[in-house]
Amino acid sequence: VAAAAALLVVAVPVLTLAIGVEDRGGYNPEYAQVRIAVHWVAVAAVILLVLALARVLGAARRRRSPA
Repeated sequence: VAAAAALLVVAVPVLTLAIGVEDRGGYNPEYAQVRIAVHWVAVAAVILLVLALARVLGAARRRRSPA
């Protein structure tokens, strides 16, 4: 969870500010190509969050004793 939080709170904004995109008056077909690194960092953070959730839910299921 900490790694995902660090990616979302630090890496995504830093990459967004560091990777400059040319302003073409609201039309830039290369925008997505230039910012693809930001996309993949965000995807990695979401995957880490899903894995952490699965781990927590799996541990909670094992702790529950049958009545």
